[in-house]
Amino acid sequence: SRNAQRHLAAARFGIELSFGPSKATKLIINARAETALEKASFTRASRHSRAVVPANGYFEWMAARSTAAKTPYFIRPRNDEVSSLGALCLEDKRSNKLSFVILTQAANSPLAAIHDRMPVFISDDILSAWLNEELSDPEETFSLLEAAQESTQATQFEFHEVTKAVGSPTFKSHEAIEATRG
Repeated sequence: SRNAQRHLAAARFGIELSFGPSKATKLIINARAETALEKASFTRASRHSRAVVPANGYFEWMAARSTAAKTPYFIRPRNDEVSSLGALCLEDKRSNKLSFVILTQAANSPLAAIHDRMPVFISDDILSAWLNEELSDPEETFSLLEAAQESTQATQFEFHEVTKAVGSPTFKSHEAIEATRG
């Protein structure tokens, strides 16, 4: 938000960052909420370019204990049609395009049985502050993120197994979020 106005913008999911002495690049799609404010890659974005990604849920893959097979699940907050996933916007220096990463935190129970991480959800009561670019003080930013994490931990979620076709980027169907039978 600029001057208390919200902006809708298209952005690429993930940013290419260089790491280590070899400067190898890696596509980063998530930022750990616990350390995002300390990481050089995300410090400025966490203070000046906070965003949300509207979503009716998200997909997560659960690894089987005995095999390499994974099972996809559709997860959403109970009794919530559209949620706001916490995100940070950055300009990808390689492409000069606006990119974003989703903030994640430790999964709450029972979601931890599916995956150990989950997105941070920005609740309606802190949404305006989260999107306010003028709120850039590190302590205030930390408090906002902490409030979002606490709210996310207290959220009840519903989830169900979905078709493995969701693993293909070309699969675009309402069946992506329907429960599999069987």
